[in-house]
Amino acid sequence: MDSDSPITPNPDDSAAKAHFERKRPGWFTTNVFNRLIAALTGRGVSVLGSRVLEVKGRSSGQPRRTRPIPARRAGQIGAIAWPPL
Repeated sequence: MDSDSPITPNPDDSAAKAHFERKRPGWFTTNVFNRLIAALTGRGVSVLGSRVLEVKGRSSGQPRRTRPIPARRAGQIGAIAWPPL
């Protein structure tokens, strides 16, 4: 293989496309469940360990809020963050 030739993926590779395709949540999850959990979390009710995290912005100094959810994987605790409030 020539070192000057770029490696480009095959656009017809359906296995790769299926692997990287994003799965979107259903209507109920988006319009009802997520909004209900966000409202409860914003009022201080912890649902599945959710909390509201607020930090000061680096440049503006304005407070930024998000709802991280603690998650376990391979015995370690991490965080999954939802979109900002």
